[in-house]
Amino acid sequence: MPYTVKLGGIPVQCDTPEEAMELVKLEAGVGNSGPTEKKTAKPSNSSESPVAGSRWTEQRVNELFRTVNANQKKFLDALLENPDGRTEDQILQILGMRNGMALAGVTTGLYKNAKKVGGDPRDLYDRKQITIGDGVTNDYVIRESFRRAAKNRHQD
Repeated sequence: MPYTVKLGGIPVQCDTPEEAMELVKLEAGVGNSGPTEKKTAKPSNSSESPVAGSRWTEQRVNELFRTVNANQKKFLDALLENPDGRTEDQILQILGMRNGMALAGVTTGLYKNAKKVGGDPRDLYDRKQITIGDGVTNDYVIRESFRRAAKNRHQD
């Protein structure tokens, strides 16, 4: 039975209740600090050193880009290429998608992949609602700490 979680007002279907709870925690900004969380030693070289106040390192960024699917990579590249951010409509056009539900699937998968590589998924980008003309849309802006860690990213 699928479980539905609303992220930013957009319903996202999950296969398990655990997956649904993980998304709810991510949206609420609650981290998992339970006994199952992996602890890592402090990095020793600059590519493994986190950017101040962030878990993102050059090594984690490169690993993330090796892990993500094509649409997740396009999403990140679009935000990295435009420091002022992109509107939801612009991102949908770049990804060739028709609606926000499809985009929610991309961002949910991106959050999961960020956690897999040891990065903080909340430190990837900011999403905020903006008004353009008479309409309201989301604006996505890459976080500066992720941008700094990604500046020397090895292109695959």
